[in-house]
Amino acid sequence: MTKDEPTREERIRRKSRKRREDEKQEVRQAILSAATALFLKLGTEGFSLRGVAEEAGYSPGTIYLYFENKDDLLYTVADEGFQRFLIMLHDAASDNLEPIDQLRQMANAYVSFGLDYPAHYRVMFIDRTDFIASDERAQDWQATLQALRDTVQKAIDSGDFQPVDVAATSDALWAFLHGAVSLAITMQSFDAERRASMLSMTHQLIDTLVDGLRKG
Repeated sequence: MTKDEPTREERIRRKSRKRREDEKQEVRQAILSAATALFLKLGTEGFSLRGVAEEAGYSPGTIYLYFENKDDLLYTVADEGFQRFLIMLHDAASDNLEPIDQLRQMANAYVSFGLDYPAHYRVMFIDRTDFIASDERAQDWQATLQALRDTVQKAIDSGDFQPVDVAATSDALWAFLHGAVSLAITMQSFDAERRASMLSMTHQLIDTLVDGLRKG
């Protein structure tokens, strides 16, 4: 054994630390998954840490080892969702696409996120919008809106769109997408069949909206 190689005891300690960290991450993720499921089922009013503990199969005290309070847990759910949301929109906003196709892709990504992650969407954009307004996320959200506006502007500059008001058009597009997703995921009967139906319908409506903005 060379001087820099760890001893047997050190290797055991490292493996033990890694195992404990892995176990902590598993518990934390189980709590987040339970919180997501419970929030989707009960909404803000019925959501509680005691309920999350029961859903996850842990004692209420265990929840407090990972999260300070209900807001901390919901903020983490929102933050987890926002990271996924940004990745999906970033992937959709490919520079290799024409502006009009890029806009379609971004709109479809927005709808897909809301339908695939309804609990996260509800926390982020319906029930706890104060999380998005926080200093830590406001800048990212503004950058997302700006990316939408930039894409609309590029479609105008390329001659694809009529010379419309960029900010108003972007806000109208977002309002439509938000309304469609919100309507779908707050329905009592939201399931895989309705998800597929809503996804197909919104894709068609997005095409109709985009076509309506076309020049000439």
